[in-house]
Amino acid sequence: MGSYNTKESLLVTLVDQNIDVSLISKTHFTRELYIKLRGFEVYRTIHPSNCAKGGSAVIIKTGISHYEDIKIETEEFRVTSDKIKTPSGTLTVAAIYSSPRHNLKRLDYLSLLQSVTGTFIIGGDLNSKNTYWGSRLTNTKGRELYQAARGYHCEVHTTGRPTYWPADTNKIPYLIYFFVSKNLSTRFIDVTEGFDLDSDHSPIVLTLSETIIKKGRNTSLSSSFTDWDLFRVTVVNRINLRVALTTNDELEDEVQKFVTDIQHSAREATPLVTKKGKGFLSPLLYRHSITDYKYLR
Repeated sequence: MGSYNTKESLLVTLVDQNIDVSLISKTHFTRELYIKLRGFEVYRTIHPSNCAKGGSAVIIKTGISHYEDIKIETEEFRVTSDKIKTPSGTLTVAAIYSSPRHNLKRLDYLSLLQSVTGTFIIGGDLNSKNTYWGSRLTNTKGRELYQAARGYHCEVHTTGRPTYWPADTNKIPYLIYFFVSKNLSTRFIDVTEGFDLDSDHSPIVLTLSETIIKKGRNTSLSSSFTDWDLFRVTVVNRINLRVALTTNDELEDEVQKFVTDIQHSAREATPLVTKKGKGFLSPLLYRHSITDYKYLR
């Protein structure tokens, strides 16, 4: 799932990374303006005014058994969905874009989730921020979406790291892309960062497997390798003591943010110790260069 500046860069990414399904958010397609990709089927939803802004698209590799499902073309949501036939049953995949201008409530999000029936994965830019899925703060839309997802027994999947890298040095990178699923165990899902440098929006990749790909980890946030000095500095930098706690919602948000800050700080200060495995991932120097590039942006 991500955003791309050109058709060519998108096709290269799909082929090079062997992507089966791609969810594209904030497209500029219209009834007259769209793309075709060799080896893939492209389904799109446009802005209701037919303006070249704020659309969504689902791209599926040719040969995968699927059929087009519902579309939502409203001011609040642009949703493109398809149903894919898998050995385990039918899976609905949906790409979504929601403009930040609308004041959406829990019932709006609940109606959206209920419209995508069965087992599903929804991904895109909902302009909803919540510390629960890795945002630096929680806005009203993020709070309402969280309540709707929790009430409808959905799971949120994210890397917990920024996916938008502003060119303005006064702005801080933040997370805008994440997935929401229903009736899927998190033990069969893995979400990783993409390393595409074509856009200031970096994609994320969700892997759905028929076998368990995420083993249960120790619930402890620390280990003998934890850098406690780094932990203390990170926690202090995340805490904002100037927040006015005037309502119950603000108090709840700050408590949730404080817990999340502790968790994220502990993870950052505790290196993962993993066994070396065979196979090629990507050159370490390449991965570090990309990380440095995004940090500098």
